Formats: sequence, structure tokens, C-alpha cells
Amino acid sequence: PLEGVALGIAGDTTANVLWRLQHDEMPYDFNPKVWWLVLGMNDLTRMQCSEEIVVLGILRVVEEIRLRKPDAKIVINGLLPMVNYQRNDQPKMADFADFRRDAKNSMRESMEVDRLRKFYGKGHRVPMGPGGPKERKNGGRKLRSLKKKQKNQEEEKNKNKKERKQEKKNEKLSDVRGKQDKRHGRGRNKEEDDAAEGPALAKALERRKKMLEHMDKRFKNKKFRDDEKYHPKKPLSPLLPVIRKHVLPPVWPSVHLINDKLKEFCSKHESITFFDATGIFASNEGGGKHQMNSDLISPRGHPSELGFAIWEGQIVGRLHKLI
Repeated sequence: PLEGVALGIAGDTTANVLWRLQHDEMPYDFNPKVWWLVLGMNDLTRMQCSEEIVVLGILRVVEEIRLRKPDAKIVINGLLPMVNYQRNDQPKMADFADFRRDAKNSMRESMEVDRLRKFYGKGHRVPMGPGGPKERKNGGRKLRSLKKKQKNQEEEKNKNKKERKQEKKNEKLSDVRGKQDKRHGRGRNKEEDDAAEGPALAKALERRKKMLEHMDKRFKNKKFRDDEKYHPKKPLSPLLPVIRKHVLPPVWPSVHLINDKLKEFCSKHESITFFDATGIFASNEGGGKHQMNSDLISPRGHPSELGFAIWEGQIVGRLHKLI
């Protein structure tokens, strides 16, 4: 079986990774067969670096690995599809609300992982998404087991929902106290956002999830142009075209440009290959447009658990070709 060591840290930039590699995170006796790099997303959307800086940062990490491990095989995973920026402060536990899990997809997640386990030992290419091999005779039993598991998860979810509803009801009863209570509420929200565990974190995750769902409605079923033009100043409102506000560059074209440059670099080096995950998380609509699959990834480039399962299958398929 394949074994891996995860060295990434939430919120990492290429500069952070380079520093760690130069300070004892790449000892002489640590020699993995493949170095799989997933870098640049935080540089682009959290730190708001330019495309050139993101590409140079990734290639500097590649250079450091090749300097210390000349025989290493390196895979550069392209930036995942993104259309929105992240918060530029320090990552918090509440940010994990963006890594969604949908109860209706829990059965499919299990089937994707099970398909992966079956096939990678046989040297087959792992199929992406639905439509893999037929289930064996014990498939019915497995399906019943998955359905039972899903039912238990839904019951647990409904139970938690009732508890949260009761908590909200209790909060409403205790929060009718005017301006002082509003100030207290803002302070409580900040404490919850900074929490690392317990009920406070659960509340922060729930509040963050609702906020993201509201924000993401404008991205749903929207097609994004690969060559969208950047207009630094945008009208504040159609009714007030004279008053303009500064806006950040569109993320989607930047992701495409960075991936194209990385692909070009990899094509010139035998021991370095490029892995493009765009096709997993977004569909090509033709005419230079793509549409993101909201079941698999968020607008900020964070895969759901189902997205991770499918992505993992494709990674394993590529690794079996390399090793």
C-alpha cells in the first residue's frame, strides 16, 4: 500500500514551506519516492501576491528540494479552482467551516474511498467520479451498511439541529437588553471565533458556515471567463456610476495563468511533472469558460469531503504511474 507524510500546515505560504525545508524538515535520511506539492493558494488569495510571485515561490521550493534531493521525483499540483479571496488574517479553527460535508453525499464519499482501496493495489487507473466498476456479490450488503450509516448520521444531525434551535431560543430570551447586549454579543462572537475547541468553537463554525452560504449564493451556477479583464475601479452602484471603489483582481484568470506557467516549466524537466486538478472540480463550458462544482469545492478553493475523496483517487492513480 501507498504511505504518505503530510507536511502542510493550514494557512501556509511558499515562504513558510521554504523556511521549514531549510530548518530540519528535510533531514538527510528522509527520502520519499515522490514529493507532491500543493502550494500557492494562500499566497494568491490570502496574501494577495501577484501571479509572478506565486509562480516564483513554488519554483523556489522545487529548487530547494532538488538541491537537497537530486534524485527526487516531484509533482506540482496545480492551484485548485478558486473565484473568491480568503480572509488575510491568521487562520482560525472556525475557518474549517469552508470544508463542507453534505449528508446526502456521505454514501458516495464512502464508495469513492472504497473504490480507491480496491483498485490502487491492482495497478488500475482510478476512475474519476461516478461510473466506476460494478459492485461484487456483497455489494448489496455493503450498500445496506452505508445506508444505515447515513441514516445514523442524519439522525445525529437532526438531534444537533434541535439542540442548536433550543440554544438559540434560550439566547433570544436572554438577549432582550438593548445596546449593552449588542456590545456583549460582538465580544462573545470574537471569543467564539478565537476558540480552538468546545461549544464556543461549535457556535463559531455554525455562524461562519451560514455566513459563507450567504456569500456563495452569487457564485452558484455561474460561468467564469478564463480571460476576464481586470478593472481596478468599479462603480459603487448602478445608480451611482460616478462613485467608484477599488476592487481586487479576479481570481479565476490568475489561477489559470499560474497553472499554465507551472505546466510549461514541468514540460522542460523529466523528474518534475504537473498535475492539473481543474477537471475534477470544474467543468469546461466551452468558449473559454468554466463552472465550478459546488458539491466538490468552495469558491475559496477548499474541497468538500467528497471532493477530497475523488481528488485522492486521481492522486493515487498518478502515483502508481510514477512509482
